[in-house]
Amino acid sequence: MKFLSILTAMFLPLAVITTPVPESNDVAVLKALAIQNSPAKSAVEARDAEAEAVGLVDRNGSTGWWSCDIVGVSTTVNCRLRPRTNSAVVKKVLGTTKNISFFCYSNCENIEGNTSWDWTGDWGDGGCYISGHYTDSTCSRANLGPCPWNDC
Repeated sequence: MKFLSILTAMFLPLAVITTPVPESNDVAVLKALAIQNSPAKSAVEARDAEAEAVGLVDRNGSTGWWSCDIVGVSTTVNCRLRPRTNSAVVKKVLGTTKNISFFCYSNCENIEGNTSWDWTGDWGDGGCYISGHYTDSTCSRANLGPCPWNDC
């Protein structure tokens, strides 16, 4: 019995020394490094993937800017300083305008049953709002997410 104890005492430290130990056991860090070194990712995609790997998520599920069209009007739509009809008009937008970049929405004045006002940074010093009634379904609440400020 003592012989077995002596053998175990001799070989156990040897087994521990030869067992490889990973440099980091943080799975999120390892995933982020793998994503960062992937040649198929752009710099922005790599940055976003790294943030996701360590548990950070977009503030509202939005993936950023969405390209939307003006719909439901044949003349013009007002892009306003604030999300309500009594606010100053920053720009008049043709009803046939396509590919306007919108970032977020604010809930404010109801226009034809729609309280969503979509914000674009395309015009004006601080951007402007177009009622969600006049933007296509790409500019849904789920896609855009709420604006991080309250202009209503």
